[in-house]
Amino acid sequence: MHFEGPRRDFLLDAALRVLTSIHSEDPAWWARELLCRCLGFTRVALQMAPKAAVSTSEQQQFASWLQRFVAGEPLAYLEGSCGFYGREFAVDARVLVPRPDSESLIEASLALLDPTQALTIADLGLGSGCLLLTLLAELPHAQGIGIDVSAAALAVASQNCAAMGLTARCQLVQGSWLAPLSAQAHLDLIISNPPYITPGEEMGPGVAQYEPHLALFTAANDPLGPYLAILERASACLRAEGWLIFEVGAGRSKQVQEAAMSAGFRWVETRVDLGGVPRAVVLQNQAQTCRSR
Repeated sequence: MHFEGPRRDFLLDAALRVLTSIHSEDPAWWARELLCRCLGFTRVALQMAPKAAVSTSEQQQFASWLQRFVAGEPLAYLEGSCGFYGREFAVDARVLVPRPDSESLIEASLALLDPTQALTIADLGLGSGCLLLTLLAELPHAQGIGIDVSAAALAVASQNCAAMGLTARCQLVQGSWLAPLSAQAHLDLIISNPPYITPGEEMGPGVAQYEPHLALFTAANDPLGPYLAILERASACLRAEGWLIFEVGAGRSKQVQEAAMSAGFRWVETRVDLGGVPRAVVLQNQAQTCRSR
């Protein structure tokens, strides 16, 4: 992409033309947002000094960002980070972009757990680590186990774990769901945002093109597959009356709830996300074979 001159306002005008031409929603807002995030200044700074000079390298960087954004790449991947529950997490194409809707799982967890207690939490399908690491940050006496089948995702989570100073309280393990854990794990909480999109299901722009398919998609016509795989061993790995919290896709909360009840769990509640969609299914272990602490 070609820009007319080495000034902020020239870059802004060029971005506005490009975004308007592709019928982007609110192109003026996005043009400013991209420019400020890319070059690292605030909207106020842009307003106060719109004619400030930019370097050739900054022009090139912004041109690259704009081209990638127009192609549908998530803004979080352009920045290399994403906010979640008041904290920043490193993200790239190896992991899903954390969504605000997933914060409903954090709220549900914190409503159940005592921050003064020593707890053990497992996050299945760890990804960036946003769920587990947020809970460890909020629960200072908790220990965490993060499990993901993807070594690439675990590398991102490890980076976030170190950045948040949680390495001593968090073990990262490569594996499928609960397979790496023994039946005597006695976890207090299992939390998971497993794949729940079936191939061909409609998603937002750029999601299927850029985010990892392994973390997005179930097998064809099997939207409950990951949930059933977790439920097969979850009761044995939890302490008596321990908690299991699933993130679910729109329209699937009842199915997941029924599957969990068939596996010996008690349904507690289903929390809605910011859009009012049932998102966090909260379950309690009822198996009599599990020892309590």
